[in-house]
Amino acid sequence: MPASKLSDLLIPRIQTERLVVTLLRPSFAELMVRFRQENRGHLGPWEPLRTPQFYTASFWQAQLQANLIDFSRGESCSFVMMNPAENQILGVINFTQITRGTMQSCQLGYALGGAFEGQGYAGRGVGRNPACLHRPQTASHYGELYSPQWPKRPVIGPPGL
Repeated sequence: MPASKLSDLLIPRIQTERLVVTLLRPSFAELMVRFRQENRGHLGPWEPLRTPQFYTASFWQAQLQANLIDFSRGESCSFVMMNPAENQILGVINFTQITRGTMQSCQLGYALGGAFEGQGYAGRGVGRNPACLHRPQTASHYGELYSPQWPKRPVIGPPGL
């Protein structure tokens, strides 16, 4: 999809008193850089090794543009959880490998900033199926990554932010 068409793309947005869940536009790359740099040590044990380029604005401008293209094609949804002022990223939610057909499914990955753990943000941000999945071709089966070190409580549960 050309960049000119991406500017017309309807971006899903869920807002509550404590949280905004949306797709991030490339012009907000610095927010993602700050989130990734601040949580480098915290998320390191669960994420792949990252190159120094991963922590730069130029990387995130390109990645956020690619995320919008993938979203417009229905291939993935890469959301951010932000504070209500929308000046800080609290975490990320990624629905990838979206499969359409008789059985609709996707993979779910998420990461929450260390400062925001234990405050209910993961459950609120992930717990409701974000808007990209509420299309006629809705994914109804999710594969959720889990680490044995994490507390044993489901993240996907009853709807409600």
